[in-house]
Amino acid sequence: MSKVTIDQLNAARGPFRTWLFKPNIVGLYVGNKITAGETTNKPSLVICVEKKRSLSELTTIDFQIPKTVTFQIIDDNNPSNVIATKVETDVIETGKAICQTGPGAEGGAAIFNSERGQGTWGVTMRFPDLNSPPALISCNHATTKNGTTDNWIFYPQYDNQYAYVSGYYPINTVTPEQAAQHPDWQDPFWETVSNYYDFAWATLNDENIDIMKIDGVTVNQPIAPKVEDKIVMYGSVNGARTATIKSVAFDYFVDLNFGGLQALFVGGIKLDKVISSAGDSGAILVHEDDNKNIVGMLTGTMNDGSYGTWFPGVPRS
Repeated sequence: MSKVTIDQLNAARGPFRTWLFKPNIVGLYVGNKITAGETTNKPSLVICVEKKRSLSELTTIDFQIPKTVTFQIIDDNNPSNVIATKVETDVIETGKAICQTGPGAEGGAAIFNSERGQGTWGVTMRFPDLNSPPALISCNHATTKNGTTDNWIFYPQYDNQYAYVSGYYPINTVTPEQAAQHPDWQDPFWETVSNYYDFAWATLNDENIDIMKIDGVTVNQPIAPKVEDKIVMYGSVNGARTATIKSVAFDYFVDLNFGGLQALFVGGIKLDKVISSAGDSGAILVHEDDNKNIVGMLTGTMNDGSYGTWFPGVPRS
């Protein structure tokens, strides 16, 4: 078997996902190790922690992250052959994962729900398929909050009921206590609590509305994001901001901004810097090149970079 790739390691990262329910750990992905501030070519399991702690600061409930971990890699040329591959861990301090619904503000590409939370009107497109009527696209936690609001979207001010949320991907919630009862990552429990999308849409009864445009820029149909892609986020608060994709297989555990609930998201998009703030959730991530293909949706941030989810319907390799 040739040199193990980051894609192969990401495909085998499942056993480590249970770490996300340990105290202080908030995210993980496979990426190149950073040493003395420089990115190396050595793959590592990157562990995002709320705060870095020395060994002397750890308590009896804290999890001591090992310096190396072993992945069980399936040989592409011989699927019956599983190869144990040891890689180093890379612990980075990121703070908590934060869903970014902000206080209401007028104008821009803002959308609002009845609880006066603000997110971003990502784009208007035909959804769920190309034969559907135009729909306003944004994220679940900024619009319908898993169906717990009255689902009205107000734009651009609270006295204008612009649209009604007609569908969303439910966010499955889970607590660390529930997760602790299922230590085997192959337990069916993990699939029932894993989330791949934070997504909602509101059908618009206007066939003449402009579709596939953001701030006057025409965008194209969603495609799969790739590491090192240069992207643009169009947020209602920060406007057009650029970043580079660090991972397309980012797993994280987040406090949702409603009901005190928590959720596990799997296979998300991690960006190399912070380009968003409260009110930008739901912004579409678009290729910076001339094709302007949609590659995902912005849903939150950590101190080291914003993050989001893939677009529904885009095949994963």
